[in-house]
Amino acid sequence: MVPQKVAAQLPQDLQDAIWKQKWNLWAEAVLYLETEKTAENLQALYGIKTATQEQLDTIRHEISRLTDTAFKIYTAAAAKPKADVKLARQLAEAIYGEGNSAADNLDQNSLTGASTGNYAAVCADASTNKGAKKLATAVLCACGILNSASSKVPCGTTDDSDPTWQNSNIPQQAKWTDIRARCLPRLHEQITAAEIRLAIQTAINTIHIKGADAYVGKHPTDTCDNFNGDSNGACLKKLVALSATSLWRKNCHGSER
Repeated sequence: MVPQKVAAQLPQDLQDAIWKQKWNLWAEAVLYLETEKTAENLQALYGIKTATQEQLDTIRHEISRLTDTAFKIYTAAAAKPKADVKLARQLAEAIYGEGNSAADNLDQNSLTGASTGNYAAVCADASTNKGAKKLATAVLCACGILNSASSKVPCGTTDDSDPTWQNSNIPQQAKWTDIRARCLPRLHEQITAAEIRLAIQTAINTIHIKGADAYVGKHPTDTCDNFNGDSNGACLKKLVALSATSLWRKNCHGSER
């Protein structure tokens, strides 16, 4: 039985740190080229099968540069990024408030700056409109409805249950979980810069200006009260928010970098 070939082991006397890093990959590559006619087939594929030694020497530097680039790409793709605990905490706090996360019950004070407040007090057209302190509040306003409303589903399908607020408080945790489930799930866990830019632009596109006020979500009327206009309309109204919204948009475009 012919013994199976294995990749060459790292020489114990090898001092070059760069080659120590590259050794295993290139040793596997050499073993691959020695398999049947692999080297010959690759030479034919890249048009160098009939090249003279002089021609090979001429392109050797360029090939070396390309292989170095390929190695950098390979190692970058193979390396598993470490979890960014600080970034994850910042994102959670931007959504739920300081010290809170998706695993915690929603906290009214963290989300609105008040201990109590129903949909109308937080989201709709009122002089005491508390507005959204955190992203979760904006979602609750844009996708939630008054506790006295019914058969209205601003987000999701008509088959979903009514996303009602409590009489004097934000929706309970179970209702928030239900609202979150109506958003499309991510297909993979890694987040790219392009996805972040797209998410920011999508969020900005939900903001509409009328007069000096800003509206987030569907706003069939100027009240965001879930009773007038489109039966499935819901929104967050930010009173006299034109200048603040413009600054927020500017900051969003800066943060995506």
